Amino acid sequence: MKVNKKYILLIILTIFTFNIYNVKAYEITDYTVIDNGNSEVNTYTFEDNNIINETDTNEYKYTNEETSYTASIDDKANLLTIEERVKLFEEMKPLTKYGHIAFVSTDNNYSSVESFADSYYHNAYGTQSGTIFIIDMSNRKIYIFSDGDNYRTVTSAKAYSITDNTYTYATNKEYYNCASYSFRQINTILDGGKIAEPMRYTSNIFIALALAFFFSFLYILAKSRMNKASVRAITNNCDIEFEIGETSAIKTGQHRVYSPQSSGGSSGGGGGGGSSGGGGGHSF
Repeated sequence: MKVNKKYILLIILTIFTFNIYNVKAYEITDYTVIDNGNSEVNTYTFEDNNIINETDTNEYKYTNEETSYTASIDDKANLLTIEERVKLFEEMKPLTKYGHIAFVSTDNNYSSVESFADSYYHNAYGTQSGTIFIIDMSNRKIYIFSDGDNYRTVTSAKAYSITDNTYTYATNKEYYNCASYSFRQINTILDGGKIAEPMRYTSNIFIALALAFFFSFLYILAKSRMNKASVRAITNNCDIEFEIGETSAIKTGQHRVYSPQSSGGSSGGGGGGGSSGGGGGHSF
């Protein structure tokens, strides 16, 4: 059988072209990372969306020039890849319109996540407006904490609803998705929108049913009681006689009671000391 050399050459060229097409080209992108106020430019190299040159510090910080609020990532537990940190960081920046925003992860927390969140927030931002999202690997819990103006919108109830909606991502070790969807819902609330709150509605239904059963029980109980005679009916049908004898008083002793006046200051919500803000979370 005679083989046509043109067909052989065509096959070789086709194979060569196919191999060239499947060679993955590098995509290089520059991002500016501000760490502790010092600006430096880091170059990250990606191949098939996976970073192959990790020159990253786990910490990112951005300051909104209009509001002076900051966005930051403090991934001490190394839950995110560099690419995921960069993506999440960009998603967080718009939230600085309302207050400070931060992603925090830890695997070295020896207290409760609630105490950790309270301490971390107030050490970083005082009582200024802001919200932080925490993944606590020590307690296996995600937690949202807010203070200032943000706390009026991202209340503890909203924090519980958001973490109810996103904790399954953390359960599946999809930490970027967990944080990303949480920040999206935080942004929705701050923008005046609404989020899904299935657990809240379910709880309200059970509470409503419980109250309905309770009041029904009281109604049936009240109807089943025998009518009692009134006080007037009893007194009108009874012979009443009072007899008062001589009374006397005997002194058995005396004692003094000291009642100091209260001082001008109170321990309530002054400017010093004391905690403010609040949040909510979910185990995973």
